[in-house]
Amino acid sequence: MTQAWPPIRTHMSEHHGYEMGHAASIGLVAVLIGLPLAGLGISWIAEGQDAQQGVGLSLYTVVQMLAYSPLLSWLGLLFGIPMVYAAIRRGFGGWLVTMAIGAAVGAAILLMVVWLTMDFAGLRIVVIGAGFGAIFAGVYWLAMRLTTPELFRTP
Repeated sequence: MTQAWPPIRTHMSEHHGYEMGHAASIGLVAVLIGLPLAGLGISWIAEGQDAQQGVGLSLYTVVQMLAYSPLLSWLGLLFGIPMVYAAIRRGFGGWLVTMAIGAAVGAAILLMVVWLTMDFAGLRIVVIGAGFGAIFAGVYWLAMRLTTPELFRTP
């Protein structure tokens, strides 16, 4: 059995030592600290080049959304971490499963925001939520994979 980058299935025997606190701490560091810092850093670089063009969804806009993502991503972690934890414990700890969970949670949270604000014209924001949720979950999975590679052996 080799250590790999499995998309769906992982080995179940190693998951018994994997605690929920470990999953939560990786999620907090990767999503609430790492991604906003990356977004701010890239936005400072892209600000002068991209902001004056007036493009709707420019690089500057995307990285600013990344920089201010902790405003809602804490809510995604609240629901997403237990789901990813349960998937890992059952042998479905692959990157594709984790990103699908992130996309579903991101879409659900922004759908809830759209519903609470009664802005039904903004339903397309749900697609953006799914995209950012998948990206955040991918970063979360990568952080888990790099810190505990023994969890991600192929079955």
